[in-house]
Amino acid sequence: MLADLSLTHVMSTPLTMVLDAGSHACRLILFNPSGKSVYLRHISLDTHNPAAGRFEQDAEQMLSGLRQLIALLPVELQAQIQQCGLCTQRSSVLAWSRSGGQPLSPVISWRDTRAADQLHALSPHAARIRDISGLQLSAHYSASKIAWLINHYDLNNTHYDVCISPIASYLLYHLLEERPCLIDHSNAQRTLLFDRQQLDWSNELAERFTISQHYLPDCRPIACLYGHLTGSHIPLTAVCGDQNGIPHAIAALTDKDALINIGTGAFILTSIEEKAQQKKLLNSLVYSDATSSHFMTEATVNGAGSALEWFQQQSPRNDLFSKLPEWLSHTDDPGMFINTHVGLGSPWWCDGGTACFINSPTPQTRYVAIIESIAFLLYHNLQQLSHMPEKLFVSGGLSKLDGLCQIISTLSSAPVYQSEEVEASASGCAHIAARSNDHKSDKPVANYRTFIPQKQPALTDRYRQFVGELRSRCFND
Repeated sequence: MLADLSLTHVMSTPLTMVLDAGSHACRLILFNPSGKSVYLRHISLDTHNPAAGRFEQDAEQMLSGLRQLIALLPVELQAQIQQCGLCTQRSSVLAWSRSGGQPLSPVISWRDTRAADQLHALSPHAARIRDISGLQLSAHYSASKIAWLINHYDLNNTHYDVCISPIASYLLYHLLEERPCLIDHSNAQRTLLFDRQQLDWSNELAERFTISQHYLPDCRPIACLYGHLTGSHIPLTAVCGDQNGIPHAIAALTDKDALINIGTGAFILTSIEEKAQQKKLLNSLVYSDATSSHFMTEATVNGAGSALEWFQQQSPRNDLFSKLPEWLSHTDDPGMFINTHVGLGSPWWCDGGTACFINSPTPQTRYVAIIESIAFLLYHNLQQLSHMPEKLFVSGGLSKLDGLCQIISTLSSAPVYQSEEVEASASGCAHIAARSNDHKSDKPVANYRTFIPQKQPALTDRYRQFVGELRSRCFND
């Protein structure tokens, strides 16, 4: 919970609750009408890695965690909650029973690429799939995982009772009085089965992936009344993917800027279009209601916090995040990390081979090299835009590393604004939920720490070498 919370400060204030189910934790956060978080509790979640390329979570653990957080909410605060939003990881899916709600499979994480081989036959149709969905053909998105579940859990004869969906649908069913089988547009788009023009499932894409639409939940706008929380009658009026909420949390963001969120994975969202004819980035839905929708250009980096987690398993450091600032400041030549961990996202869209270190001899230099590689991948994506953003707003857990923010600023020659708001995804979801329920909600006016570009020729040289290494692996940049 947020330190030194005084309930008297919020006793007479209308509040918006956000339930956030992420890769490493589920959270319950309360926001006031000014967009400031006034209460936060979290429960950690496990991710299992039973084989190479396979990452799974337990749906019941996730649901139980959210229910515990709701039960722990002080009664004094419950009475102030006017509406609720649900924010989830976008590309994690599971099979579950429509009639009883029980999980029929593990949650297959967004990081999971077990079904990558199924996509080879669809390569000739990749451009058409992108035109319809706004996404690149990738095993990180849900369609190949859904097809894998159908084939490996013998669901073909029971598809009228089975729902295979992003995790949000399963949670909505169990958390709401109405027990709906629904999914919001932003999570639906991440399946590779969604028509971004029609804002509904695509018959053509479902046929391409040989998936019956009977398995899929019904689509609804991001801003929509989904139902009421069981036992409280609090309306749940917004559901969104984790990254999709962030633009709604940054008051200072303009069409000339970009936001970068750096968590388990990293993402860039901006209104700036990519270079003409390139079509290597994504077109992502960040808002929809009954009458309107809004898309932004998105770039995605798979190996952010997940790459650090991977190396921590090989070289554990309990004090890592207290040491990283010092290491980033005092390591002049960290070598290089070829960050193909869980595959390369935009603009490469290839496996990239095995992740490895080059001329990085110690655990300290290797941790710094991983951080640099995250910045390198982000900057390379920024270079795919028609022009460099004027300002870069950063959020997410790893954005608290000053050294990482400085590297991004130096590479991009743009100022980087480090937000004080840690829970940007949830903050944006709260803003949507309150407005959807006709309540006042302001985007929080955050305090920012600013990082100004510096001259670091050696860093630029390492970046060029890094891109050259990836080109030799992918041949498609």
